[in-house]
Amino acid sequence: GVNIAFDTMNELNRTYNIQTSLVIIGGFPGNTIVMDENVQYLGMLNKNSEEDYNTFCNEFRNADLLIFPTRAEYHGIVNCEAAAFGLPIFATNTGGVSTYVIDGFNGFTFPISATGKDYAQKINECLCNSQMENLSKNSRKLYEDKFNWSTWERRVSQIINDVCNHKEFAP
Repeated sequence: GVNIAFDTMNELNRTYNIQTSLVIIGGFPGNTIVMDENVQYLGMLNKNSEEDYNTFCNEFRNADLLIFPTRAEYHGIVNCEAAAFGLPIFATNTGGVSTYVIDGFNGFTFPISATGKDYAQKINECLCNSQMENLSKNSRKLYEDKFNWSTWERRVSQIINDVCNHKEFAP
């Protein structure tokens, strides 16, 4: 989906006159994208490396939104990471992405057929109607309430306890 993210950036710059740049983490964009003056390609980051982790966090801290036009993602932990930084998320509705990106609440999902023009139009609309701030606040709230490791641990522990205490499984 990196081509769609690139097209979105260009559409925001040209059609809506919104000065936009694109930071790409991961993926394999072509040379045309990597060489564009408005693109910064960071390549694959290893979050187990302190330097790469700090780069990752700094980029998310400085971002205004996450665009995630994936072609075949079932979860996208990056959506949880973006929520931790309070980023509005604009993503393709594949697999379980809509579990993490709730239309109109913390971002918007798009059909796989959506183009960069579609993403740019929605982003512009959200900027014009001052919706970005609410999307950002709601994204952070979802992280605090649901999309964090502590919540996951509590839920999994409860499931394990329920299964272990069920009569059919008790010794």
